[in-house]
Amino acid sequence: MKIKVIFTLMVILLAFTTVSLAKDIGFKDETEVREYCDTFVEYLIKEDTQNAFDLIESQWLFVPSEIQAIELQTVKQLELVKERFGEILGYKMLKKELVDEMFLKYTYVIKYENHILRWIFIFYKPKESWLLNTFRFDDSISKLFDE
Repeated sequence: MKIKVIFTLMVILLAFTTVSLAKDIGFKDETEVREYCDTFVEYLIKEDTQNAFDLIESQWLFVPSEIQAIELQTVKQLELVKERFGEILGYKMLKKELVDEMFLKYTYVIKYENHILRWIFIFYKPKESWLLNTFRFDDSISKLFDE
């Protein structure tokens, strides 16, 4: 009987924790979204991928194992990038795009001595909050231009 009570209490506690965590996900306005993206990129500039991905994980709506796998791949790729592109020189937010008050996209570049990395963050607003939906990076300079 005690086991059932403890189990029931744990389930209730977990449910409340999940609900309270869900309330913390999302951003009320575009300013908060921009500050979030800036913070992520600033962590990358400092080569602090752990805090950068902790930040992403705090807003990740999908399976946590997805973001953990992406983090491992990114850490490996960024090591190769540094060898190939040189030292980090800084970053710049290049473009903000808004589609029908429902999708918001920020495009950043991290500048290296020999090349750049383009970082893209896409947020979705199903109701009142902007939710992180997608983020990715590549080294495609040509995609920075309208063709």
